[in-house]
Amino acid sequence: MGANPTLPPDGGLMDETLSVQFAPVGRLAVLLAAGDDDVTWVVDPDLVATAAAMVGGYETTAGATGTQAADAARFVGDLSRTLSSATDVRQAPSADPDVGGAQAAGLDAGIVDVALSPRESSDALADLLGEPVGTMALLPDRPVTEGMLAAYADAGIGTVALSSTAVQGSDGKPVATLLLSNGTEVASVATHPVPERPPDADPEIGARQWMLSATAGLVEGADGSSAGHVIAPPRRWDVATQTAEALVSAWRTSPWVAPTPLSGLEVSDSPVSLADGGSPAPLAEPLSRGMTALLDDAQRLQPLFPEPVLDPGDAGATVSRTISTAWQGAPEQGVAYLEAT
Repeated sequence: MGANPTLPPDGGLMDETLSVQFAPVGRLAVLLAAGDDDVTWVVDPDLVATAAAMVGGYETTAGATGTQAADAARFVGDLSRTLSSATDVRQAPSADPDVGGAQAAGLDAGIVDVALSPRESSDALADLLGEPVGTMALLPDRPVTEGMLAAYADAGIGTVALSSTAVQGSDGKPVATLLLSNGTEVASVATHPVPERPPDADPEIGARQWMLSATAGLVEGADGSSAGHVIAPPRRWDVATQTAEALVSAWRTSPWVAPTPLSGLEVSDSPVSLADGGSPAPLAEPLSRGMTALLDDAQRLQPLFPEPVLDPGDAGATVSRTISTAWQGAPEQGVAYLEAT
């Protein structure tokens, strides 16, 4: 559960695009209502920090008074109640920075380190639940490199979700289980993309058909063994209420599937490695150039001010939001965020 970053360091929202997603029929409210205690919740803490900043009133960077404080407050309360009873809750890296894109663009490794560094906004989910929350990187829809896994590991992020075609066993074949590789726990994700709309007029029938086809290859082996397999929706899933609820129902009722949260899967000690899946697409040039210029300007101007131009927390939040995966395919929106900052 995440959204496009909209919170600059000064606390005013860039616009109201996130606000409408908190409404009772908004995207985020729909996702929250469709889940249950047994799904594994992976929540972007930057989303929680943004919602919390809206509670009690807010303004946009254009100076307009925000209109959705009540919806944000309701969402935060519903999120707290839902996650407090859930079996397995994880958080994504705050604002979900595009680590592979930043590395492919040649950004300084220190920028990636800053993007993944702990800060106040990255504690928002733990603060909401009153207990620590483990961090998990979701990478099921893109090429993955050893350099990316190393950056996550250096930041203390030891669990990643990859496509089942991105990891292979010692025989070179794709694997579909929860694995341990070089100290990193790898959750292998089904290659069947979770649909935003099932291919059927009836959401329940369409969801069931999709679930059966996505899991047909996971039947028990002759020795009675079965593979754990992760079904993950796309980032910032935009889904209708009936579709989301139907998919969860199909997950629960498919004949050869035993629904379980991620924490219920056994970790295999079989040797695995990354398959050659190509290189990540580099971060859009205007974003990488702007990000570097912002940090250079802050360093250059710092001697003129007694207080930090960008304190460490603001710098981490700014970097991670600017190089967020949210801007893939829409770099102009990331540039607009950078300019607002």
